[in-house]
Amino acid sequence: MKKKILAFITSAMCLAGVLPANAAAKDSVKGLAGLQEEGGSGHISGENTIGGYVDYYYKISDISATAEADTAKLIIDKDYVSDTVNSSCTVKSLGSDLTIDAGDNDIIVLLDEAVLEKTITVKADKGSVTFFIQGSLTCGKESKGIVWHEICEGCKITGDKYIPICFYGSEDSVITLNDEAVLCGSLRLPYTVLDDRSSGAFKIEYVSEYDNKVKSIKPSIIGNVLLQDLINDEIVIAYCSGKDKTSDAYTEVVEDPAIKDIAVFEEGETMTLDDVIELSKKGNALTLKDFVKYKGVIAGSGIFILEYDLGNGYTLTVGSVELYEIDYARLRNSGSENYIDIRTDDVEKFISASAEASDIKGDTNCDGQVDMADIVLIMQALANPDKYGIGGTAERHLTEQGKLSGDMDGDGLTVGDALAIQRKLLGLDSGSAEQLEKIRQQLSDFFTSEKIDYTVIPKDKMPEQFADKYVFIKVNTVDTSYATRYGTFLKASGIDSSLIKSIPYKIDSDTELNKIRELLYCYILENSINASVDPTDEESDLKNKTVLVKYYDSSETRTQLENLLKGKNIDLDLVEFSAVE
Repeated sequence: MKKKILAFITSAMCLAGVLPANAAAKDSVKGLAGLQEEGGSGHISGENTIGGYVDYYYKISDISATAEADTAKLIIDKDYVSDTVNSSCTVKSLGSDLTIDAGDNDIIVLLDEAVLEKTITVKADKGSVTFFIQGSLTCGKESKGIVWHEICEGCKITGDKYIPICFYGSEDSVITLNDEAVLCGSLRLPYTVLDDRSSGAFKIEYVSEYDNKVKSIKPSIIGNVLLQDLINDEIVIAYCSGKDKTSDAYTEVVEDPAIKDIAVFEEGETMTLDDVIELSKKGNALTLKDFVKYKGVIAGSGIFILEYDLGNGYTLTVGSVELYEIDYARLRNSGSENYIDIRTDDVEKFISASAEASDIKGDTNCDGQVDMADIVLIMQALANPDKYGIGGTAERHLTEQGKLSGDMDGDGLTVGDALAIQRKLLGLDSGSAEQLEKIRQQLSDFFTSEKIDYTVIPKDKMPEQFADKYVFIKVNTVDTSYATRYGTFLKASGIDSSLIKSIPYKIDSDTELNKIRELLYCYILENSINASVDPTDEESDLKNKTVLVKYYDSSETRTQLENLLKGKNIDLDLVEFSAVE
């Protein structure tokens, strides 16, 4: 599934009357990489570039010549006794809430492999605070994250709000937001991965720049974002990028007079992979004029960005600084993090390689998940190949990758594959006992050798109905740096990830909330309900006193889960339900 940040909504697959807010931006401006979030008409405060971002740093020494020495003068950890600091410093951990008051000064704070279980509140008059993330930043438990002091429950945020906080990060850095943690300010992090598991700390009133409607949301990011990648697709952003009133740093993009109205890019015919192949033949002669005939989505405002959903998991992202020449034209597939530039790379080879790399068995329509739509496409392709088969006339037809993914038994796409997928959805097609036991041993050996704090649950401790269907694991850490190694291992070992379930509860805990969490999770898994149970630990349970359940379909899903709890005489006040649009 393509990752997409959308300002002030929670699901990458839903719309709320706003423009998509991210697009690939590597190479569009010198030194730029990653996901560029531009949800409104403004730029990140303090920019002095035309149409993009230039000023970001991945070494603290690049911020200023004295940054390393300045931040080394004061080291803050759990033993730090004061609750206030007004100078540059290094933060490793916190024993209590901390206020950073910059006053009229510009100060730098090094977050050195920081784990924040308490809150940092930032204040400034005419000054600013720049945070540099070295390695990783993890916020959670009692921490509300790093918060601008004006942000509070019920406050109103508009797109032109200025927050004098900046975040930069080292290469391969990782941010993890847990529980209620939020970040406020400008995240200039083209080499940083964000794992956002936060439910937000404050319910605010967000004024949409696009329709002036007030939306009540609980964002985990209040500001603007430039990231390498997202691990979790669900993220709520209250976009704001007002400039310091003393700055005249922003300059508008000069449009090419040949393009009279950019609205033309949101009209026209649907682009297909065949169209992309033809466009690629123009090479570096490709310009925005070549895209006028196709219907896309305008997904940027500083650098002009167009996004095209090509179907079957493919997307094309086109960026242009000057609204004429193409700065990049990137073809991606949802099954891979790789992309190519269609002007310089072999499109057909990329499509073929993507098909071979597909490892989601049953995902016939290549949308990143296995559901009834995959069964329907198989039956359509077999019954009417001219319309739904490979190269068919239908907008959503079978592709080479879909054919490989849908072939469940290796003998070509047949009605038997549709039946096999149906059995898989019903939980009737699980791994054999020998296969599951082999996976348990492989995972256990891998976690031990790599020193990864994940636990493989023994078969005899699993709920009986799942013991011969799945492998249960428990993630015992908030550190997300293991995720890439874990995913690579599964792929290299040929392990079907659909057989592995990460449980949100503790096997040997008898606490009331843990039992509720186990009940809900098992019910959701057994009945294929589109909902999830948030994991937590006993310390957080003592504080929050609730189990958080997110549901994705409708109020009927919530009613179904509430009826389960009522049938077990469980107090509904112990469960917090959150609808994800």
